[in-house]
Amino acid sequence: MTHAPPPTQDDLAAGRELDAEVATKVFGWCDCVWDGWSWLGTLPGGTERWPIPAYSTDISAAWQVLDEMVWRVGTATIRLDMEDYGRGAGTSPGGAERAVWVTIGEHTAFGPICEAICKAALAAVSAMAIPPA
Repeated sequence: MTHAPPPTQDDLAAGRELDAEVATKVFGWCDCVWDGWSWLGTLPGGTERWPIPAYSTDISAAWQVLDEMVWRVGTATIRLDMEDYGRGAGTSPGGAERAVWVTIGEHTAFGPICEAICKAALAAVSAMAIPPA
């Protein structure tokens, strides 16, 4: 019997599981669970469960991730490569969102902007010894 390696942030598509990973690893949320309707988690130092923001699909929530990471790492860039953009590389399934390159510190991800921000943030925190704020 072979065992598959555990999934990484690169294996997760934009969606609620990726959002829960970001909440846990970037912001320090605890006890993240799926209640059959949404992902819930406990804020650091809190006792109540709250819905986890849609970091990987909502730009306002993704921007909170980028803001947090800039404070922790010191640098982030978002780059639109016209060659990639022109051929539609990384276009979201609905075609509404073109892909960009997001670099946080030394870690880069490519995809629709919200998803790329989340994946670059997770790669950066995985390489850090600094716990979430």
